[in-house]
Amino acid sequence: LKSLEIEEKINKIRWCQTANGALFLLSTNDKTIKFWKVQDKKIKKICDLNSDATRTVGNGTMTSACLLNGGVTDVNNSLPPGGISSLRLPVVGSYESSPVARCRRVYSHAHDYHINS
Repeated sequence: LKSLEIEEKINKIRWCQTANGALFLLSTNDKTIKFWKVQDKKIKKICDLNSDATRTVGNGTMTSACLLNGGVTDVNNSLPPGGISSLRLPVVGSYESSPVARCRRVYSHAHDYHINS
């Protein structure tokens, strides 16, 4: 159970050995120890879509015909100007990388045990 009154805090963080270009770390709080994998994830930037550059995306406007992670602007089944023959496949324009942390394992109640017992 999660309570709004109990805040999640981290007491210690320790880096572990690296493998395959990824970093590993251990984080501890009062009840659990968590093992994390941190690595750079490449995000695809899709360009050359058959979309109008003046359409809105989310709560802003799209300045170019590029979307991150192949996102879809809005569900519109109308054909582009020029008909079906002008349809083309999207092209991956570039990659951006951002660090991503994933919890690989949770050791619950690990503080309840003593090494010498």
